[in-house]
Amino acid sequence: MRPKVHALVAAVLLSTVFTLAVGWMAGKALLRVARQAFALPIVLTADDHDGREETWQRRPSAGVASWGIRGSGRPEDGIMWFDAFPGPSGFYHVQLGAVLERDGAPPYRVEVDGRLLGAGRYRHACGRLMCDVPRSACPDRATRLSIGVHHIARGARIAVWGRSVYPCGAHGAYARWYEVRFTPVDDPEQDSGRAGGK
Repeated sequence: MRPKVHALVAAVLLSTVFTLAVGWMAGKALLRVARQAFALPIVLTADDHDGREETWQRRPSAGVASWGIRGSGRPEDGIMWFDAFPGPSGFYHVQLGAVLERDGAPPYRVEVDGRLLGAGRYRHACGRLMCDVPRSACPDRATRLSIGVHHIARGARIAVWGRSVYPCGAHGAYARWYEVRFTPVDDPEQDSGRAGGK
């Protein structure tokens, strides 16, 4: 009779351990989802920059407080920066808040401590270059461009570079941007799918 009792006790213990392990894993996954759902992003606004090259100026558009390269009639570029990332070290989904224009697709870069996080070109506000269309027919549009998921260290220097373009001649697109947004992520492998979207 004793072997049956031992087998029964072992089965109950094994079942309990299994139930606890499954519950713990489910709880951990649920906690991760909840933490990400309520994770507050760290937002560095262009207005709060610590430094900039003289080519940048305040150029509000599309309902946001954006900065852009001055309108000189010729392509110019420049850097704006933040001296120290204020958040804790960790993995973040990084986005650049940009203003899309109808009359050009300026290049941009986002760097952390001199390391390139992402680069590309803005899209056109209405899907294609529209030189002869009035702004009222294709207004500027604020959007967020995904820079991907990256490890950002507390105190890191954040920089945004942009160049104005003039494919339409007299009027151009000025690489306007209004924020760099850092949304915390728990699992960079799981969140890497967000890196490619724009």
